[in-house]
Amino acid sequence: MDVIFVFDMGCCFCVWAGSGQNLTALNSIECTKDAGFWRKIPRSPNQLCQMLPQEPITPMSQQHELTVRLLLPRQAGLLAFWQRARNEADQELLVRQPFKSGKAYPLGQCLEIAQRVFGIVEGWLCSPSPLFSPALSPAEQQGLDALREFFAAGGLLRLVWGALRGQYFQNAMQLGSLYVDVANDTVYREKPPVEILPFQDCGLLAIRDFFHFADIARLYWGGELFPNHLFPHLAPWFPWISVVPGTGVQLEAGNDYMIALTRQDGFRSAQCVLEQSSAPAALTAVIAPFFAETTLGFSADGRAAALAGCETLRQTLPDDAQRDRVVRAFLEVNARLSRIVVRKDQPAGALPADASLKVISRPSLKN
Repeated sequence: MDVIFVFDMGCCFCVWAGSGQNLTALNSIECTKDAGFWRKIPRSPNQLCQMLPQEPITPMSQQHELTVRLLLPRQAGLLAFWQRARNEADQELLVRQPFKSGKAYPLGQCLEIAQRVFGIVEGWLCSPSPLFSPALSPAEQQGLDALREFFAAGGLLRLVWGALRGQYFQNAMQLGSLYVDVANDTVYREKPPVEILPFQDCGLLAIRDFFHFADIARLYWGGELFPNHLFPHLAPWFPWISVVPGTGVQLEAGNDYMIALTRQDGFRSAQCVLEQSSAPAALTAVIAPFFAETTLGFSADGRAAALAGCETLRQTLPDDAQRDRVVRAFLEVNARLSRIVVRKDQPAGALPADASLKVISRPSLKN
């Protein structure tokens, strides 16, 4: 059977034909480190091609068969291997970001941990020289050997993101028909750092739409979300403004899955959000000074323009270049919004009054 190798970059796939050292590129997509993983799959992988980036899916029968045959007999070694990779990631991340949103590592850092572990394991498996491989214990080596056999037989490993047990967002990995959570202690520190479960038992579900996203965000973050009528050019892509106690104000939701989801549904879910009443004036009044004399598209009343934008995008079918421009603008806006923080004692779900929003950096009109 012919095979292709796929490097999952979130919303893109880099496809190669061949095996071993004899690989021929079939497209010109540029791959980036830590963004994905080499896998070998049958040609014309219909289910894979239809997935959204980082979407949790029901494992294919082939993946379940490979998991049962090659991974389950060596579960202890697999757990030891992933724990070793997590330990390696901890040494880097604890120094790089010891705190996030006022919480000590590893709390709140499931994305950072999952991505770094993914990159570490990629390096170990794909390294052409043993000089770049770690010195593993016998149990860890057993886990590494199991993974190599699994991938050689056509096994898949993907980063996935979704709503875990209806309570919070979680970044994890789908390894064949297994759920591998290498950031299991990022919500409750007392949990073991690594958890491996059958995927059907893990409770990780794909986010259905922007309302589902908001339900989980309100529960997990303890804040409130309002329709984004303040940045109408970004609203079809990022239709929420979140206000989270102890954190601040941001446009949502800026990950590859949610961006792909809104493109897939023709911006209809975003439009439903934007049809709601505008954010209260108190919030608008606090945000406005940060965008005075800028070209970042702030509008005190952009509801009509935001809704019109959904209709326009549905008809024009934006390409990846337009997506990338929108993401860059989104990052600029959120960088300015990050200068605002919400008091930690603000009741969850309540609109902050003016006194509850504290400016932690004066808005600069020069940048």
